Amino acid sequence: MNDPHPEDKQRTFPTLVACAVIICDWKILLERRAPSGVPGLDGMWDLPGGKVECGESPAEAVVREIREEIGLRISVRAMIPALKCSKWTYADGERHWVLAAFVCEVSPDSNVSYTSEDLKWFALDELPLDEMLEPDKEFIDMVRWLFPKKG
Repeated sequence: MNDPHPEDKQRTFPTLVACAVIICDWKILLERRAPSGVPGLDGMWDLPGGKVECGESPAEAVVREIREEIGLRISVRAMIPALKCSKWTYADGERHWVLAAFVCEVSPDSNVSYTSEDLKWFALDELPLDEMLEPDKEFIDMVRWLFPKKG
């Protein structure tokens, strides 16, 4: 049987990732990236989230990923009106990521006080900017602009 798309084996497609900008009491939840062997990624603070699976929307993916990875129940309030791209070289080749971010709130019945060495709430004026990836900083800047703190 002939492959209808032989060129696809030579092409790398981007992976869609949904990120959560989880806000609680004007603090944002960040997670420290696990070692991946990729220079520039290991140990960086990152917005939590994950890959969008076949058949789900990015908003559904971010809710699922946060529940599975962190154990928080969240609700999506708004999509940040921008996509960000990044490309990294892993041991098995380059990967191209397209990132969509969502402003989210923690459900009232979730434990928001949980923190660990790899998961921490940061006040907006205390973010570890030198230890964050550029797309995450840009998403957070957009949140500051879209939802200015009053008072």
